[in-house]
Amino acid sequence: MIQIIKDNRKLIIENEFMKDTCIIHDGNDSENPISRCGTYEYLDFKLQSDTIGLCTYSKYIELQRKEYKCRANNNFDLKKIYNVDMDSFIFKSLLDENTDYVFNKIKSIIYKSGDDSYLKSWSKNDIIKNKITTFLSKYLPFLKIKIYKKSYKIKGKQNSNDIQKCFSKVIRYHSYIMAMTNRIGNADIIITNGRIGSLLQDCAPFSLDCSNYDNISHTKSIPYCIGTYNNMKLYIDPYIKWDDNSIYLVKTPNKNLSGIRYIYNDDLSTFQKITEEHLDTLFILNDMQYVNYIGSNNLMVDKICIDIPKNVF
Repeated sequence: MIQIIKDNRKLIIENEFMKDTCIIHDGNDSENPISRCGTYEYLDFKLQSDTIGLCTYSKYIELQRKEYKCRANNNFDLKKIYNVDMDSFIFKSLLDENTDYVFNKIKSIIYKSGDDSYLKSWSKNDIIKNKITTFLSKYLPFLKIKIYKKSYKIKGKQNSNDIQKCFSKVIRYHSYIMAMTNRIGNADIIITNGRIGSLLQDCAPFSLDCSNYDNISHTKSIPYCIGTYNNMKLYIDPYIKWDDNSIYLVKTPNKNLSGIRYIYNDDLSTFQKITEEHLDTLFILNDMQYVNYIGSNNLMVDKICIDIPKNVF
């Protein structure tokens, strides 16, 4: 069973989205071992007396135990009926639950960081408009008022040429702002939904990448890469709503700097099978891991919204 855990972990840490958005650390690493807990050192920028400096920080890390359970009826024999090993089947299902948890956790960190950066850019008028439209849409739904959100408008005739110019201008502008703020570099990744992704594919800066198409799974919550846009990897998240015009710009984290960390230790992972007479069989998977952001988020993730004309779709 331990080998199956390691094989499943390999699928996680070798995933393209995983490697582009977080730093992966094995708790058994000889340079910085983290068994159940340990100290993790990293570099981060600190503002003191109007002077920006790169300082060394240390954070106490404690691996968190994630437990997954499943009960199986002893009277239902999968091996006899379908020639399927029930233990392996349930164990694989529990591992899939753990995989979904890891990717959903990373996405939630990215989206929350992007939403925080997005809200900081709002002016007082934007906040007032949002509160008024939210109140009216909640208590006067018959008016069908759309909740206000700060977004860029596509100027001109709103044809394909104007749409391409707007997308290219806005994405490059915010990417440069990120580089000026985080002092590391421009955004490397774009995450959005299939609607905006299809629009970006029609733009001139887009370059198609078919190398990963065989590994794409539309049934899971893992974003998949379809190519590059202005030398930034374009990821499609199938779980972002179709009418959500959000575009997330992400800077790939550096190993020595602050960012998302995924720390694990396969030696501490366990799988239990508890069988008692006249009771269902209980399967328990315990996995020790740490998935969180380390350090300060100096605009490593940004979010922008662009109003798309109704005649486009």
